[in-house]
Amino acid sequence: MKQFLIRALVFLILVLAVLEIGVIIRLSPGFINIGFNKGGWFKVEKRIHKSKTNIKAKRLYIGDSVGNQLFHPDSVENSLTSNAAVTMIGNYILCKNAIAANPHLEEIVLVSVPNDIGFSFEKKLVYNNFVKPFFEFRNLGAFEPLLYEKLWQRPVSFLSIFHWFKILPVSDVNFSNDQLIKERGAYVLEMKQQHLSDMAILYINKLKRMCDQHEIKLKLVSPPVPEHWLEDSRNWSQMREQIRANQLEDIFKNYLNQVKYLPIDHYSDGLHLKQEYVKSAQNDVLSLINNSD
Repeated sequence: MKQFLIRALVFLILVLAVLEIGVIIRLSPGFINIGFNKGGWFKVEKRIHKSKTNIKAKRLYIGDSVGNQLFHPDSVENSLTSNAAVTMIGNYILCKNAIAANPHLEEIVLVSVPNDIGFSFEKKLVYNNFVKPFFEFRNLGAFEPLLYEKLWQRPVSFLSIFHWFKILPVSDVNFSNDQLIKERGAYVLEMKQQHLSDMAILYINKLKRMCDQHEIKLKLVSPPVPEHWLEDSRNWSQMREQIRANQLEDIFKNYLNQVKYLPIDHYSDGLHLKQEYVKSAQNDVLSLINNSD
């Protein structure tokens, strides 16, 4: 019996080792664009690969899915925009990679609507968009103690450091504490956040310090948002108070005052712009970026 268990264990280790190597190869730059890409985390993996390549421009774009509409990496060479569930932690790591690969960078622009910029870790989408692609040994140096506390809420998530675990159906870990989100998995419901999470505050400060260290300007700009958000958020009163309380004025500057509001019929799902309004929104955002300090 003991000999059988030893053989079974050795066999399991060999299978997992082969599977680990296979998944690593599948996620490599040479293969990730080939064939069917399972899950949204493959798209984030592409951003990670791109963050380590040569970017000719001196400006880099990062941001949420609305920013991704305006500056999609497939058409904008100096863009690493993705989605809100990458969180500020993921954006920090993308910028860290890009700065290391491109010491000539002079400006990083975070293009995100206010509802996304403070995205909480306790969301259903975070595991697939942040933990799976970013939880790797090479990124652990960027993980703060607060992040490990969050991961311990779902201890099974630590297995995601192994690539073979990322592809298992059982590995879809839900960090959300919202029962409605758990039941419906509604994307727009997750976006209705009008405050900065503890993790967002921690990592936006880390991003600013890293930019200062490398003499890179950090700018925050919002794409246009539905006009009812102004009243719903009471002109972002909670976020404004957090900015003051956490001394983030030097980072946010006029970010909230420059938000443009559009009629709801400009949006396909209450968050993302209809295609016919994307170009105009991109021009508005570029004007804000180019005319800001």
